[in-house]
Amino acid sequence: MAYQLIHGILGVLILVSGAMALSLLSNLDKKSINYYKILIIIFVISVLLTNILGWVIYPAYRTQAKETILKENPLAGELFETKEHIAWFTFPLALVILLTAFTKDLLIDKHIRTTSKTLILLSLILGFIVVALGYYISSVKSLGI
Repeated sequence: MAYQLIHGILGVLILVSGAMALSLLSNLDKKSINYYKILIIIFVISVLLTNILGWVIYPAYRTQAKETILKENPLAGELFETKEHIAWFTFPLALVILLTAFTKDLLIDKHIRTTSKTLILLSLILGFIVVALGYYISSVKSLGI
């Protein structure tokens, strides 16, 4: 149970740090670039840890909960599988975002900043979908909806 809670909290941290980084990137200057880089590091570590915890939690889900959830609420079972597949896309995106954050031309190259904004926004959209599906599935599991 503790792993699932940490997994969920890290999912929210991904959204918060990503949104803050996106906000800073919109008005990036020499003073804010270090804060931006710190937020991106937090973002990437959160994505990595969330994926690792997902790998730890998933086998137990497959053996213990999936069959029950599929019988009680087939939609929730299918959404869980969808959530897991969507979550996989966040990790490679986070790595590319990390690389762009430490590009020396980030302050002067508008194309790199635009690419970074697009990738962060895409990650946030995917992350929001994953978090929303996770909370829905958790409510189905705990409340028996």
